[in-house]
Amino acid sequence: MTEETPKFTFPFHRDYPTRCPVDFAALREERVAELTMPSGSPGYMVGRYEDVRRVLLDPRCSADLHRPGVPLMTNWPPLESLNFTDPPQHTRLRRLVAKAFTPELVESFRPRIHQLTNELLDEMEQGGDSADIVEAYAHPLPINMICDLLGVPRGDRSQFRKWSEAFLVLENNPVDEIQAAAGELREYLGSLVADKRRAPGDDVLSALVAARDVDDQLSEGELVSTATQLLMAGHETTFLQIGLCVATLLLHPEQLADLREHPELMPNAVEELMRYQGPGDGAAYRILLEDMTFGDTTIPAGSGVLAAISAANRDEERFPDAGRLDIRREDPRHLTLGHGIHHCLGAPLVRMEMQIALTNLFDRFPTLKLACTEDELEWMPGRLLSGFRTVPVTW
Repeated sequence: MTEETPKFTFPFHRDYPTRCPVDFAALREERVAELTMPSGSPGYMVGRYEDVRRVLLDPRCSADLHRPGVPLMTNWPPLESLNFTDPPQHTRLRRLVAKAFTPELVESFRPRIHQLTNELLDEMEQGGDSADIVEAYAHPLPINMICDLLGVPRGDRSQFRKWSEAFLVLENNPVDEIQAAAGELREYLGSLVADKRRAPGDDVLSALVAARDVDDQLSEGELVSTATQLLMAGHETTFLQIGLCVATLLLHPEQLADLREHPELMPNAVEELMRYQGPGDGAAYRILLEDMTFGDTTIPAGSGVLAAISAANRDEERFPDAGRLDIRREDPRHLTLGHGIHHCLGAPLVRMEMQIALTNLFDRFPTLKLACTEDELEWMPGRLLSGFRTVPVTW
């Protein structure tokens, strides 16, 4: 790496809340960029679709951030997590979690999603003619869904927002606060695991406890860390994405009108919305086990590389006219939910929630519109995942 000050920093700055950072285009043009990570460590970033996809697929790009001496992206150590493992450990853990997180179990939650969305929409309707989509709808839906899936008691759910925000903030959050939140969450989940041992239920956490106790295939630490990952990923990503999708459709009335007229487009629309405006400007982080060459640049082994997923989703080489939202776009296969062995395990649930949440919202409120101007939407910066702090609407 050169001695010059890198011209990129991460996370990127947004000049306007609803528009992707201008650095995305410069990053793709440069192909490989040196940058300063939030931890202050130097690193590299790639932003072209094929390069990002390659980093996510290539086994020489390690997700194991517990290796001694690796440069860290943040100023706090990574949690024990399925996301931060390589094969064969990752293969074993993912296979076990997939057995508990079956397609049949996910599909069985379809009626529950409809029930939850309708209850939340009833509350919005009873509250008058305006609401904040984030607080009234986008946040409570996924936290209740993932807690139902894991078997978390209803009275314990309010605490999870505090814990998830502590983990996902990149800046201005002291390490001791993060560690305290991690300790509180682990203590809670350890207690919940004990409850599931005494009285197992028809939920994912009970299935994971069985894999630990009956088949002896999960350590106690792996069990708790896997539950932590499922809880955080299943809540934060989805609630941010719902708010982003609602705001984006309201800012593109011609696309929303097309979707209303042709509801069969909803599955494709959700994919295009996640491509166009994913939850933040984040990136998957990998450590190179060998030298790797991208174009004319060779990145040395041991370097940290950020694969800029949001930049890749706007790559004109992969998505013609990438800066335009098009719910009829052919093949809008994005990288928002990852790719390769670390592809989001809960992707089917996320897609189901998104489709039902948007369908029911716009069916219930056909005159829904933003209650603020576009530039008044407030972006939450400096997070591993980002989105709008509020999405005020009226009908």
